[in-house]
Amino acid sequence: LEGETGIAVYGFDVQRQAIDQAREYLAAHLTPQETSRIQLHEKSHAELGSTLRENGVAPGSVGNVVFNLGYLPGSTCERVARHGGGGPAEAEGLIITRAESTLAAVEQSLPFLRRGGLISLLCYVGHDGGMEEYLSVKRRCAEIALQRRGRSDGEAGEDVPSFETHVYDPHKEGKSHTELCPKIVILHKL
Repeated sequence: LEGETGIAVYGFDVQRQAIDQAREYLAAHLTPQETSRIQLHEKSHAELGSTLRENGVAPGSVGNVVFNLGYLPGSTCERVARHGGGGPAEAEGLIITRAESTLAAVEQSLPFLRRGGLISLLCYVGHDGGMEEYLSVKRRCAEIALQRRGRSDGEAGEDVPSFETHVYDPHKEGKSHTELCPKIVILHKL
């Protein structure tokens, strides 16, 4: 995204390890000039709206908002999910995304998204709470699309942008043998 600050990407994660890994990757693959346009924040994605406002990002200026939901690759949670665990006792103390904060972040993203922009959510469902988060995200994105379809606001009858939702589930498409494969939900601002 491009705002008055010249920053092209704002990244969020609550885990210092994830921020450090991202910085290392960016330093190895981008020029210093390119990395100067990226801000990484060690905070919840639920603080997306306030962070963008504090950095002078204008409403309607964001092209893409991308979520990678679930857990940090290589973490204990990933090992539990891969080996058939994932029950509440095994997930205790692990850091995973939750529907409440994700839905808050999606809602906060809406006013910043420009027409033609996308909110993309990659949902890992193989860990405790993952399927519930995916279903909540899918349901809320569909509701947003339905609520805003053909609506106008204000005395002047201002046009409220419409949204459409797309869902990709490789299991339902016959491309994965397991229902626990990652799923994608896209909300497109028309």
